[in-house]
This record gives sequence, structure tokens and C-alpha cells, in this order.
Amino acid sequence: MRARITGAALILAALAGPVAAQDAPNADAPDADALIADFEAAFEAGEDIVADIAAMAARDQYLRTTFIARMQQAPSEAVRQDYIDRTTHHFARVGGQNTERLKAILEDMDWAELAALSPKAAQDAFLIVSHTNDAEFKAAVVAEIEPMVRAGTFDGEEYALLVDDLLLADTGMQRYATNFDCEGGAWTPKPTEDLAVADELRAEFGMPSVAESARIMVQIYGDCPAE
Repeated sequence: MRARITGAALILAALAGPVAAQDAPNADAPDADALIADFEAAFEAGEDIVADIAAMAARDQYLRTTFIARMQQAPSEAVRQDYIDRTTHHFARVGGQNTERLKAILEDMDWAELAALSPKAAQDAFLIVSHTNDAEFKAAVVAEIEPMVRAGTFDGEEYALLVDDLLLADTGMQRYATNFDCEGGAWTPKPTEDLAVADELRAEFGMPSVAESARIMVQIYGDCPAE
């Protein structure tokens, strides 16, 4: 008889833990009925939420990867900008629908509760927030997650992205230099409060330097064509 170790077997082994610990008597340990009841309640509470957020994030990413693949083929800045201008309505439609559904979900739970329910769902929800055009909603999320960032329970780079979006919309200047423009054949940060200290601020959140981010922009979006 041939045996093999499957992914499911590894998961079950990890969940089982040491045999001795499982077999040791414990008067406070839950029985199977209690475990099943707890599992079914948790799954029922989160199943639709997690599935909805995952679907929204997948739609968001499919839109963007499909868009970027064509944008990379633009031979000039003029063609690139024309392409962007004539496809932006798709982003408004998808982003608007995703935003309204996520806002409805977050009426019944806060961000910490969502993260406790499913870290992956919280990560997917961040994508939706980062791409929304609803500045009021984005600001509310920033206010909610800021204490989590300071406590080290929320990713600082994601926080910086949201802050920069809000500042650009409000003052025309960003703080962490996370948004770039294609200008004169190079990816350059959009107007920044103090570009000289941006790297220092980014380092507090473990972010790459502005120069490294510009190189990443090329990897994602392709070379910035000259006029």
C-alpha cells in the first residue's frame, strides 16, 4: 500500500497538535458538540461577508490587471493619457459598486472585528477602500485604523497610501510620496509636502525608499514614455 502526505493531512496534523496534549484529560475542554456549535455559528456569521469581499477584491484586481496590460503597450504619453481618459468610467462603476457594498458590511462591524473574522477579508477590504473615490468613507476608515497602526496591528504602508490619497484630494500635496505621475519619460512622485524627509517617514512603516518605489512603478506599469 502506497501512502502519501497530502495538504489536507498536513493541515489536520498541524491542527491536532501533540498527541499527548490532545489525550490529556481536561475538565474544561469542550466536547465535540460545543466545538461544532461554535464552528457553525462562526461560519454562518462570516461566510457571506468573506465571500462578498473576496469577490469584490477579485473584480477590482481583474479590472486593474486587464487595464495595466494594455496601458503598458502605449507608445507615447499622449496615447497613454487618451487610453486612461476613455476607460476611467469602468473604474468609477466598479469602485462605486464595491464601495457601497463594503460600507453596508462595515455598518454592522468595525475594522478590528472584520480583521478578527478573517485577516484575508480585511486585506481584501483595504484594496476596495484604497481605490474608492468616496473621500468621506476613506477618511472614516483612516480615522478608525490609525490607532491600530500606532499599536502595530495594521500595516503602516497601507495606512500611508490612504493618508496620501486624502491629502492630495484636500491640499494637493501628499506626505509619504506614495502616488506617482508619468512625466517626461520618468515616474516621479506627485507633489509632496517635504520630499527630503519622505524616506524617513516611509522608513517608520518599513516602506521602501521613494527611489525604489519609482523602480517598482516601472515593473508594474512599464517604462514611462517620453512625450
